[in-house]
Amino acid sequence: MKNVLIDATGDKSWIGGLYYKKNIIFGLLQNEAFCRRYRLVIATQEENRHLFEEFTPQARLKIIAYKSLRAKALKLASLALREGCCCLYPYAGPLKLSAFPVKGIFWIPDFQEQHYPQFFSPDIIAQRNRIGRYVQQRRRPIVFSSLDCQHDFEAAFGEPGPSAVMHFVSYIRTQAQEASQALPEVMKEYGLTAGEYYCVCNQFWQHKNHAVVLKALRVLAEEGQAVQVVFTGEPKDHKNPAYTQEIEALFADEAIRENARVLGFLPRNCQLALMLGAKAVIQPSLFEGWGTVLEDAKVLGQRVLLSDIPVHREQMDENCTLFSPEDPQDLARVIRETETHPYTPDPAKGTAAMLQRGASYAEGFTALLDQLTGGHRE
Repeated sequence: MKNVLIDATGDKSWIGGLYYKKNIIFGLLQNEAFCRRYRLVIATQEENRHLFEEFTPQARLKIIAYKSLRAKALKLASLALREGCCCLYPYAGPLKLSAFPVKGIFWIPDFQEQHYPQFFSPDIIAQRNRIGRYVQQRRRPIVFSSLDCQHDFEAAFGEPGPSAVMHFVSYIRTQAQEASQALPEVMKEYGLTAGEYYCVCNQFWQHKNHAVVLKALRVLAEEGQAVQVVFTGEPKDHKNPAYTQEIEALFADEAIRENARVLGFLPRNCQLALMLGAKAVIQPSLFEGWGTVLEDAKVLGQRVLLSDIPVHREQMDENCTLFSPEDPQDLARVIRETETHPYTPDPAKGTAAMLQRGASYAEGFTALLDQLTGGHRE
């Protein structure tokens, strides 16, 4: 049996990245073919231990500490040697592969900079382009989160070398059950009534497109329809102060402020309960790689008002309704229609579908590992 090192480091500044890694680990451990041939070694920091320790003893959990990317590379390389690992995933650069005694499988979350270059500095765009060219020219192995992501790579850099598409699922089976049980307490704590509000659970980055939701609330208010929406996260885009000012102005709008509440950064269990108790989740993003919020909602069996972008068409299920992310009037229309159709989330059905998808989506990754490590014998 061969060991695979998973880099599960990170912090809450990109909490979606940590959830992504947790979901990847879940999917791999659900796949029988993978578990017969490979064992996971999970590297993370002490503050993230609680996210990954439930995967033991199926996987080995190793705690590392570092203060720079270079120090992290050295810690991972040393760990790979001690544990006899044949592969590191995800490898995203710009660390040199020569630092590692194992093969590295790249993961580039998305190619948002191709579609919205105005959201990125020239240095970041140049760095991402260097990584893309390196992966393509050196035929380095890469995992894509979606077919849409794969198409973007091909459009920018050409046909990739060894690759796999992995549609991750949200591993929240236990959390979904706990959210159901905690729902009355969470509603009381935040002064909400289940089924009487919509929720948006994204960080306030510009591409998450909170503005279209707030503008849709203004459209509805001007029509005399009061619709309550609650937002999680801090209403700031630290990389884009101008957008923060726009959002703050919208929240201060007299037609909006009575119906829009910001609850701040919530514990995971509170966020899931909030989603479960909503009339619907609104996911208005202009761009996603493979959205964790949508995967969470699918496991909860919750309905979602979903921006009409290519990856969402790939990711959506039967509980999703599409709207134009550039058109507040269209979102207002979808909300009006939702108001007239009562709906009860079904976490049991969503969880069953999650387990089934989790067992199957790792097949491409397993095949890629077999290719890189010399195949398998069973």
